[in-house]
Amino acid sequence: MKALQNQHGLSLVELLALLVISSIMSVLVIGILVNALNTEKKVKVDTQLREEADFYMASLINTIYTMKESEVCREERDFYFETDCSGESKLTGFLQEADGSTSLYVDGRKLSGAYSQITIDSSSRLSKKKNIFTVMLVLNYNGKSKTFHSEIQSILN
Repeated sequence: MKALQNQHGLSLVELLALLVISSIMSVLVIGILVNALNTEKKVKVDTQLREEADFYMASLINTIYTMKESEVCREERDFYFETDCSGESKLTGFLQEADGSTSLYVDGRKLSGAYSQITIDSSSRLSKKKNIFTVMLVLNYNGKSKTFHSEIQSILN
């Protein structure tokens, strides 16, 4: 038998094997890319929620940390406190707005977050026991909610 010395091209079997292997590799690569994109989206949302919560919590901590017990002239259980009742009251806490949304006020100012699609849930609470304030901040994003807790102790009595 003479060995074939001059082969040109690929046989049908070799071509089919190449197509099958390429298809499997393509499916795997596409699956990994889709998974990576979904993970990136989740991480982005979690990061935005954390940034928003950090902003709100830092604002509350700065105000409450230096708040005197004697400055609190009105408490609405689990929602807000009013200070400086001699003149213009300064609200600190969560308040239900007329449109049904919940807003956070700190020292009389309504805070607005950086991300308009993230909202404060009506189950958010600010409560006080002695000079320890407990904050439960619940943020909503596209039907999903994430809860953040913090305890703040006032240094002034």
